[in-house]
Amino acid sequence: MSRTSPTASELVAVIATFLRDMAGSQLAGAGRYHALVAANSLDLVGREIAQGPNVDRAATERVRPLLGAEGNISALDAMLCDRIAGGGIAIDDPALLEHLLLTAEAEIGIDQPGYATLRLLQAQRRSNEGE
Repeated sequence: MSRTSPTASELVAVIATFLRDMAGSQLAGAGRYHALVAANSLDLVGREIAQGPNVDRAATERVRPLLGAEGNISALDAMLCDRIAGGGIAIDDPALLEHLLLTAEAEIGIDQPGYATLRLLQAQRRSNEGE
């Protein structure tokens, strides 16, 4: 069955564009500012809808072998924190550091995709993978 109605991502994008380009341009002062904040917030929601499930899936796949446990990412994150705090996983464990770096990159990619340091980290990673 083909879908005839817009997806959640499409609706969020259209509303963000409306707020930014149409409503925002007709407002001044605080009203314009709030319209732009709302549009940027909807952009973030759209990225979370589009990327969030893959980010969670990848984090889950990285952390399961680190912990030797199963569960959803929230439960695994709590377990990981407990293990680190209790000394069960060394803070300099290469697998832990790689997991934390990749998780931070993915989360920043959703929250602030234009962040300059994120772009540098991604370029370094691509360069290292090409070696």
